[in-house]
Amino acid sequence: METSSEKNHLKRQRISAFIIGILVLVSFISLVYAFVQQGIAQENARLAIENHKMAVFQREELIKCKQDLERQQVIAEKAAMEAKQQFQRAEEALKKISKK
Repeated sequence: METSSEKNHLKRQRISAFIIGILVLVSFISLVYAFVQQGIAQENARLAIENHKMAVFQREELIKCKQDLERQQVIAEKAAMEAKQQFQRAEEALKKISKK
């Protein structure tokens, strides 16, 4: 037959084992959570690198488009000048014809 002291000792051991079990379970859950978070962080890093590459590409395309726009603007301005000059020549020719 167990004495009161042995019962108390056995009860403390059970409580200690239960607490250690709970702590092991919490540690295991924390470990799994850390691995999941690490996977998410790696995916986010991959996406960030991919987005950065796309942003660099789009910036380069934007620069090319801007340069093309500037070239087209110069061509349009020259064409407008030429059209204005031809219009003036046509008006002068029309005035000469009208005087005759």
